[in-house]
Amino acid sequence: MINETLPFQVGRYRLDVDFRIEHYIDTEIMDIERHYHEYYECIFFYSGDIAYSVGNRTYFPVPGDVILINVAQIHVPKMQSAMPPYDRISLFLSKWLVRKISDTETDFLTLFEKKDGNLVHLTKEELWAAKTILAKLRNLHVNDSAFGNSLLAKCYITELLITIGRACSEETDAVDGSRIAENRICQVKEYISKNIAQDLSLDSLAATFHLNKYYISHEFKDHTGMSLYSYILKRRLAKASEELRDGHSPNEICSECGFGDVNALNRAFKKEFGLTPRQYVQSFRKK
Repeated sequence: MINETLPFQVGRYRLDVDFRIEHYIDTEIMDIERHYHEYYECIFFYSGDIAYSVGNRTYFPVPGDVILINVAQIHVPKMQSAMPPYDRISLFLSKWLVRKISDTETDFLTLFEKKDGNLVHLTKEELWAAKTILAKLRNLHVNDSAFGNSLLAKCYITELLITIGRACSEETDAVDGSRIAENRICQVKEYISKNIAQDLSLDSLAATFHLNKYYISHEFKDHTGMSLYSYILKRRLAKASEELRDGHSPNEICSECGFGDVNALNRAFKKEFGLTPRQYVQSFRKK
């Protein structure tokens, strides 16, 4: 039963089929409302700079992560930057279907209703297997009138949930070095987001996290696909564009967005967006 005390501004979504699969790629920063579903959702994260709030937790997913959303669980993604694009596949599952394909030994509902977290990391092999199954499911969804498709869909979804469930078990048993590195990079990204106006030089970050600066630089590029410098610059420009849309002038925002002066902001903004901050504001007002 859906909690009727949920705030009015929280969106509510229903599913009129057993499952639905969608591939989304956002290349511009999108404002998405907090919302909840009357069904389960598996989000297979391929790329993006996202802070994902699920309930009382915030995740910073990396490629290969799967976020599991429970029924009636409030969640919202917050795009930190438009580069790289926010690329993911969402698989929506009715609770009835998940219960139907479960049995006494394998209860798939527990994957979504765990109290200790909603994020699972897949190894390269598990991710390859998941992508293969998702491709088959997407083909079924497009051609859903063919003979035996309903049964095939249940088989594919069962195999997919088993893959996720085994990844959950492996993470419970041990955390490998790669995952530790990813967690550190998530901490660095969160720190950057909260201190965007401060000194974010490589030396400063290394001192803050008590890590070798070359280690941070290498791991950041390895796990995000962009250099630390590029990431910080794009985060600062994303904040600057948001402040400009809110009506603030370039002179007012340059320091709070981490730029030394308005000339530095103008140069970086023009290079990124092809417009000066003032031209950007004029374009935004016209739209």
